[in-house]
Amino acid sequence: MTVCLIAVLAVAMLLVPIFGGAAYGLDYGDKTSEDLWFFGGDALNIEGARSVVNGWDKSKLSPVIIAVADTGIDLSHDLFNGVLYSENGEVVGYNSRTGKVAKGNELADNAKNSEGVSEKHGNSVAGVIAMEIKELGLQDYIKIYPIKANSIKGNDETNTFAISSIVNAIKKAHEIGADVLNLSLGILESEITSGSNWKSDSDLLYAIESAREDMLIVAAAGNGKTDGSDSAKDRFYPAATDGVFSVMGYGKNGEIFKTSNYGAAYDVAAPGQEIYTADKASGTYHTLSGTSVAAPSASFAAALLKLRYQAEGRAALNGSSVYRMLKNLSSRVTTKGNYAIRCLDFHTVLTQDFDNTVYNYSAPKSLEFSHNGPMGTGYDDVNIYMHATKVTPVTFIAKINPYGEVSPDLYDSIEWVLRLGVTEDAEEKVIGKGGRFEFTPEIYGETQIYARLKYGEREFMTKEQGINIVYAPYLVGEVRVTYAANAHDNVKDAPSHGVLYTTETTTFSLTGIEYVDRTKTIKWFVNGEQVATGITFDFKPSKSGKYTITAQYDNNPVINTTYVFTADVKPFIARPLDLSMLVIGLALVIIAGTVAVVVVVKKKRAYAAVSNVVIDGNNDTMDSSNATTDGSQE
Repeated sequence: MTVCLIAVLAVAMLLVPIFGGAAYGLDYGDKTSEDLWFFGGDALNIEGARSVVNGWDKSKLSPVIIAVADTGIDLSHDLFNGVLYSENGEVVGYNSRTGKVAKGNELADNAKNSEGVSEKHGNSVAGVIAMEIKELGLQDYIKIYPIKANSIKGNDETNTFAISSIVNAIKKAHEIGADVLNLSLGILESEITSGSNWKSDSDLLYAIESAREDMLIVAAAGNGKTDGSDSAKDRFYPAATDGVFSVMGYGKNGEIFKTSNYGAAYDVAAPGQEIYTADKASGTYHTLSGTSVAAPSASFAAALLKLRYQAEGRAALNGSSVYRMLKNLSSRVTTKGNYAIRCLDFHTVLTQDFDNTVYNYSAPKSLEFSHNGPMGTGYDDVNIYMHATKVTPVTFIAKINPYGEVSPDLYDSIEWVLRLGVTEDAEEKVIGKGGRFEFTPEIYGETQIYARLKYGEREFMTKEQGINIVYAPYLVGEVRVTYAANAHDNVKDAPSHGVLYTTETTTFSLTGIEYVDRTKTIKWFVNGEQVATGITFDFKPSKSGKYTITAQYDNNPVINTTYVFTADVKPFIARPLDLSMLVIGLALVIIAGTVAVVVVVKKKRAYAAVSNVVIDGNNDTMDSSNATTDGSQE
């Protein structure tokens, strides 16, 4: 018995360095991880990854979050035990259709296919990540944040995703600090409608651009075996959007799976054939093929890469760095048509020397930007449109294409240019630099803004974005002529009359002046006669009297209602301060005169008294002989 026990212990000691205590050969329904082809050394290489992870000092690790925006997750499925994001011990997620935090059954996967049959798509996608977390024993260090983003549409209860829901999902994932967002969803370009343009929707593009520096967005390349070449007309979105890390699927034979889309629009391939994963909430499993179950492996790879840098005590990786590193994996390559495609494996992610990886940066091909400015309607639907009473900052984010293939240092050289008008000879000025720029529109009239990049002898420019700020004083009600210091007051509170003084300059303006297009002319009238033009008016009356001051904005009528300014002009000397100073001055003069008279009188009297005294010099003499000292007598 003792010998047997020693033998068992010896075997265990030998196994510890190999498996390090992490789970191996885990059971998933009626299968174990050893039964799953995609975990093998020719695919994701779970065993090789496990050998690296087991050597980490996990005290250096802090949790990495993978957000999964899909059809929800059934929390009762045993595969999700211990791997979901929680707050105060309770699993928490988000419903991006309602915009509310979701818990428990609110997160349940209710996906339906075209026949109304439950297909549990969200369970399947998140299940891939959950299995990989457990295979490497990383339940404490990688957490899944579930986002329920679907809706049930029509009588057949077909599952669908709206652009607005995905925009909200991206924003929420970014807000909670997710490191990765998985989107196993999308649409072919040929199926895009004008009301739901997944390729060019400005809100979607801006959400992606605003998050990509901090969070890697991973998307499935889609199924349909379309060629996503540069000239293709049927790419899959949002996977084909620059800045999104897109994932094709490879099969058991190591080649691109027969149903997977492929081509230049996408980045890497991950296992996508007969992927065994979670099914219904009862704890069942099923096998699924497609890029929907390939994408989550890439999301997990991104999380692994971030944990690796923590374990090695290195600076944290941001989203764009992870994008660039995964796109340049030194992993196995397969071919499809004219394309050489990298195939993802976890061991390479954890061991590649990225410091010495040669990034063959491409020359820029184009420059574009997105922004979060509100767009107008009708003829103004191509312009950023705001009322002057509600001007808010607009964030512009530039992107150099091909994204992820150009040197990131180039972003520092991007200039933001404001064109003050729409004519060819309109004045231009550089108002910012860098890949991200925040701009608060000012009173310039019609303006255009664009970005440019100088690269060698070439110059790349984005399209010009028009900005239409509706400026007019009549936006804020009736307008009052008032003191310039009161121009920002409410029209009911601003002074409309006052006492002025000759030779004193008083500056006038209009209430609501901050909402006036300063390229328009404002004319100023005194007693009906035009005397000046400009945003403000300096009034210096030469004589006293009653004055009425009015103004005319652009071609609007002269402001001559009850809100004109009436001035009672008095002589300069009549100013209260001047009168006070005059009285004080006169008093000082009188006092000074009085003092002077007193001093003179006193001096005269003193002189007269002194002239009556006689001095006799003889009586004052001293006989010096009585004071002589004879030293000889001592």
